[in-house]
Amino acid sequence: MELFVWSKRSDIRERWLAQLTMAKMLDPESGSLSALPQGAILLLHWNALSAEQRQQLISDSQYLRLVALVDAPSDQEAIELLQAGFRGYANTFIQGALLTELVAAVGRDDIWAGPELLQRLLRRLLLQSKPPVDVPVQWSLSERELQVMEALKRGESNKEIARELNITERTVKAHVSAILEKAGARDRIDLILKANGQVYPH
Repeated sequence: MELFVWSKRSDIRERWLAQLTMAKMLDPESGSLSALPQGAILLLHWNALSAEQRQQLISDSQYLRLVALVDAPSDQEAIELLQAGFRGYANTFIQGALLTELVAAVGRDDIWAGPELLQRLLRRLLLQSKPPVDVPVQWSLSERELQVMEALKRGESNKEIARELNITERTVKAHVSAILEKAGARDRIDLILKANGQVYPH
C-alpha cells in the first residue's frame, strides 16, 4: 500500500507524517498531484488546493484512492466528494489513532467518513434514495440477519440495533459482516445502495 500526503502548510505535513510513518510527502509546490502509482492512497489538505487542482483530482479519482481532509467538514461536501469517488473525508486535525484507522479502512477499499458523519450520511442517503425494495432472495439472509438488515436500511447505528433487538453490539457487528459478505457489498453505503437497486459510485 503506497501512501502519500499533500499540504502547503508545513505544520500539517509534519503532523500527518509523524502520525503515519510509512507516508511519503509530495512536493507542496507541485502543479500536478495526479502522477502517482495507480491505487495509491493520497491524503489531501483540501482547503489548500486550487479549483483547477480539485477538478483534476476528481477526474483522477478512479485511479487513486483519495482522502479529503478539510478544515471545516460539512455533510454536503462529504456527500459530493464521496459520490465523486473519494474514499475518505475527515477533519484536517483528526486525532492520530483515527487517522491511522482511516488509512487502514481506505487500504481495505472501504469508505471512511468517521462514525458520526457516516451515520448522518447514511440517513441522508436513505432519505434521498427511492423507496426500499425487498432484500434480494439470493442473499439468503437468516431471520436475524433480515432484522438487522431492516434496521440498517433505516440508518440505525450498531448501538441502536443492539438495543432494539436486545443483543450485544459485538453480535450486531458479526451479523453486519455476514450480511456484507452475502450481499457482496464493500461497506454499509454499498449495501444500502444494492438493497435499493442502485449502483455504488466508484
